[in-house]
Amino acid sequence: EEFDMAAKVYADAFSVVREEGFQQGVQQGVQQGVQQGVQQAALKFLGTVLEPSQLASLENAWQQADWSPDLDAVLAVRDGTRSWTLLMPPTSPASSDD
Repeated sequence: EEFDMAAKVYADAFSVVREEGFQQGVQQGVQQGVQQGVQQAALKFLGTVLEPSQLASLENAWQQADWSPDLDAVLAVRDGTRSWTLLMPPTSPASSDD
């Protein structure tokens, strides 16, 4: 009887942990999808004003840094009010303090 009760407690706990893991995985997947969507939209906006090598450089930097640009900044680059190099991801958290 104690074994059955312990097995049930273990099974219930395992189900909760598995569901939490599943939900966390779904949330991470959604976040990654949104980030990739932002990156692709940004590249599409910039495709009319940047050279292919510049676009490739941005896309590579964003993917390596696991980072997405601010869409307002992207539109400013598209409109010619900012340099495309300002869309590069920050190199480290300390660099924003300079």
